[in-house]
Amino acid sequence: MIIVTEIAVSAHRALAESSARIGDSIPHAVDLIDHFGYGGARHTVEPIDTLDMVTQANLITAAIARQIPLVHMPVPIERDGQAYFKPLERLALAQRAIPCLGLIHNQDGLDGLKRRIATARNYLANFKVATECGFGRRLKTLRGFTPYEFVCKMWTEQPNRLKLNPSYLMPGPNS
Repeated sequence: MIIVTEIAVSAHRALAESSARIGDSIPHAVDLIDHFGYGGARHTVEPIDTLDMVTQANLITAAIARQIPLVHMPVPIERDGQAYFKPLERLALAQRAIPCLGLIHNQDGLDGLKRRIATARNYLANFKVATECGFGRRLKTLRGFTPYEFVCKMWTEQPNRLKLNPSYLMPGPNS
């Protein structure tokens, strides 16, 4: 067990140092936000708690010379118990940094969000709320289209269902 722990600590430190180097190379006029995702289109791993994210955030905070105003930590839909959030007690971000928890999920709506917020408040006094990860991905319920693509397709196939051409609502160089 000691060897595994030493390897994990070494990996956390190496990743934090690399993240700090990259973060410090970004112009300070640009806000830097850390997002601790856990996979691509399909989650590689569903974290059992926030310990790895808290450890990584603390190490990056200690290693980086610039401010990171927002740190986003996703929360899987199944993780609404005390054990998942408890490591947040150890979160040591810079003074003006704000933790942001990915508590919003399509599947369980407002009830699930309220449940996860209530649990998180036991361990963090102040935090922002965001979607977990992947809300911009193509949705099966929209037949593989992004929400914008689905609305545009609907406009071309059934224009009478919409009042405006959705492409007019997209920001562009002249808006």
